[in-house]
Amino acid sequence: MAARPATLWVIKRGGSVETFDTDKLAGSMWRAMSPYGQYRNCRDLAGAIELFMDQTDRICVSSGVVFEMTLKVLRRSGFTAAARAIETHHAQRQSSRRKLSVVYDDGRCAGWDKNWLCEFIRRSWHISSTTSRIIAAKVEEKILASKETSIARAKVVEMLNDQVAQLGLADAVPV
Repeated sequence: MAARPATLWVIKRGGSVETFDTDKLAGSMWRAMSPYGQYRNCRDLAGAIELFMDQTDRICVSSGVVFEMTLKVLRRSGFTAAARAIETHHAQRQSSRRKLSVVYDDGRCAGWDKNWLCEFIRRSWHISSTTSRIIAAKVEEKILASKETSIARAKVVEMLNDQVAQLGLADAVPV
């Protein structure tokens, strides 16, 4: 087997591509495992997933593959409750995303897509894709928690500006 390039890429649900990040995976696992384990367990399990993927010829995997592999590793390691928590959270988030629409100033309506927000953040503040995804996730989390089924685009931008200001990344000026 030929050695694969050092970078493993993950294709996100919306089609964007980012590098595989063991720390990000460990953080996701920690949020589900915190009642059941220690952070060290999360780092070790995420590292094991990365090691397994290093042994394949793949240079690109879908986020769905990473998700399924994470569930499998958690279950086989005895963290079945954590696997169930991750799976439930994922299903609820997907369902909420499908129900949410964005209303533009001219009255047009579009389904929610976090990718447009990530790209908007990246271009507006000239920051990395990874950082823009983290910020977009925080905004999305607040929107989905509100249980709204539609939200004005201007409100999303306002929430985004607040989030950027809270993180101290830039002087947030409505775009």
